[in-house]
Amino acid sequence: MKQLELLLEQYLDVRWALGGNLKQTAWLLCQFLAFLANRKQARITVNSALTRACEPQNVSDAYRYRRLAEVRKLTRTDVDLDQGIITIQHTKFGKSRLLVCHLSTQQVLRQYATKRDQLLNEVHSDAFFLSDRGTCIAPATLQQTFVKLSNTTGLRSADSPCKPRLLARKTHQKEEMGFELW
Repeated sequence: MKQLELLLEQYLDVRWALGGNLKQTAWLLCQFLAFLANRKQARITVNSALTRACEPQNVSDAYRYRRLAEVRKLTRTDVDLDQGIITIQHTKFGKSRLLVCHLSTQQVLRQYATKRDQLLNEVHSDAFFLSDRGTCIAPATLQQTFVKLSNTTGLRSADSPCKPRLLARKTHQKEEMGFELW
């Protein structure tokens, strides 16, 4: 374990010397080393990283609901697939934030939008995500669909070390420090 701590210290020193802002990275890596120490593991393995990443987080249902509500109320103008930017409007304290989409996410969202418009061409809703009836998606439907898709694609299986979550959660500690992991 001392070897990992030394390697982490050297890694962070190099990154800081190069001008990196590593507050979040340093905190997460130190937490991961503490996780390994608790399990008496001296090596980093894929399984240990996945287990740590998938540990349940302490977060209220109100927080999860707020995040799902943000996704559900996205409008077509909030999702700019040409620029790869999603604008989350009116978040906590009335602020808005921009999310940059990976190219693969842009492609999937573009495919969804094309299919949605083909199937629901009579519906004139500003909402980006629509149910098959052309209305906003209910939270329970969103969760059920996610579970069904994650089962179908093999992301959620009996032998998996963790189950995917609809939205990653943040712990109270991370919230206090201003960290937010999606």
